[in-house]
Parts: sequence; structure tokens; C-alpha cells
Amino acid sequence: MPLPVFLLITVATSAYAQSVKGLGVSGGNGSRGGIGDGAHPVRHAQAFITDALIPTAPNTTRQLARGPAPVLFHGNASAGCGNRMVVVDSNKPQQEMVGFGHAWTDSTVDVFDSLEPAVLDQVMQDLFGQSGNNMGFMRHTIGSSDLSGHQYSYDDNGPGFNLGEPDPGLANFGLGQDGTAMARMIARMGQYKGDVFLFGSPWSLPGWMKNNDLFIAPVIETLGGQYPLLNNSLNIKYIPQAVEYFTKYIDAFLGYGVTINGLTLQNEPLNYQGRFSPE
Repeated sequence: MPLPVFLLITVATSAYAQSVKGLGVSGGNGSRGGIGDGAHPVRHAQAFITDALIPTAPNTTRQLARGPAPVLFHGNASAGCGNRMVVVDSNKPQQEMVGFGHAWTDSTVDVFDSLEPAVLDQVMQDLFGQSGNNMGFMRHTIGSSDLSGHQYSYDDNGPGFNLGEPDPGLANFGLGQDGTAMARMIARMGQYKGDVFLFGSPWSLPGWMKNNDLFIAPVIETLGGQYPLLNNSLNIKYIPQAVEYFTKYIDAFLGYGVTINGLTLQNEPLNYQGRFSPE
């Protein structure tokens, strides 16, 4: 089947990112605005390359190097390809873009914390500074994720993530070493950009809040293949504790100068594995 030819026609005078107002910011005294906001629209397509090897220059990489703008197609349609037209018209916007960004995970924080101060400063400038990417939309993990060195919640209440006892009053809630490191790194982000929109997502609520009492359900072998243990969703009797868990998390981060601007109740809630919290 012949591939279509794409022709990009731009009739827009500008494109806006991070343009939805009133959603809140995570805090910090860093610069605000910059490329992508209403006062500094993106008028031309831009492309940046990171950690890409340069074939003609061994032992070097292009770290946040500006590259040529992307081109959908060069050539003609004489080879029997169908023509497609893409029209960008900013006079008839259909939706607004909140922003572009990355994810704060435990592995990210661990690597950043291992950097020399001058190197970390440069990395943060490259990611959040107005002369760098100026990222304005960030997600972080509430508790551990599949990008953590070990599994934990903010209230395991036991010797391990799958060994906790019920803590209905959340008396043992705490960010712990990893959560504290996360909060401090996000607070540092605010020194470079003060208007980042930040939202958090848990991979799982504490195991004792769930129907099978497990933070992560093990895989069981059957004749049909591997399947996770069922009933790994939130036990509805712990809904008040789940609400309080999120409330305590928001307050704990606020103690480090970080405002949480949004939440999702679950990462990938429709994940077929069903090994995490609210399905």
C-alpha cells in the first residue's frame, strides 16, 4: 500500500504552550514565562536533540543542541502516493496546550543528587531555564514506581511494602528518605522556573488499603499463562483513609515549599495487569 505524502501548510501566526491560566504553579522564585507562553509564542517549528551520537564526531554527543526543524516530506507524489494536507490555523483554535515537560521519578532524583553541584546547576538550567527547554508541566510519582530502586508508599506501616498492617488513623504516614529527596528536588526546580504546573500520580496506595492487602500483587502461573493476583483494587472501606493519604501528601510537600497543582488517583488506571490501586 503506497504511503501518503504529507504537506504541512501553516497559516498560523503563532502557537502557544503553557497558555491555560489559573491552574496554579508549584512555587519557587525562579523566572516565569519565557518561550511558549502568551508573551513569547513559538512562531516557528523547533527541534532539539539530546544524548544523540554524532557519527562524524566520535566520543561526542549533542546535549540539548538545536537541530533543523522537522520536515514531513521532501519530494513529489509521482510514485503513486496519495496526497494529504495538514492545515494549522491559529485563528480557529480547538483547545489550549497546558504545557510540555517531563516526569520526576526516584531514579531521576537519585541521578540528579549524585551530580556535582555545578553539573546539576547546568542540567537544571537546561531543563527549566529560559535559555534552555523552559519546561512548564511536570508530573511526579507519589511513592514508588517502576522507576524506583525499591517499592514503598508513604504509609506502609510494616517491615515491607507488602507486609503492612492497617493504619486507619495514618499515624505512621511519612515521606521517608525517598519522598523527602523528591520534595527537595522539586523545590530546587522552583529556583530555576517559578511557574511550573505540577501534578502527582501514585502507582499504588498502601497495600493495607487494598482488597488483597498487597501493594503489588504477585504473578500466578496458570495453564493459560501468567496473571496477576486479583482483587488488587482499593477496598472501599478505606476511602476516607485514601482521601486523608492524599491530603497528608499535599501538606507534606507544602512543608518543603512545593505546591501540588493537580492529582491523578492512579497511574495507568486501565493497565491490564491490575497490580496497582484503584482500577
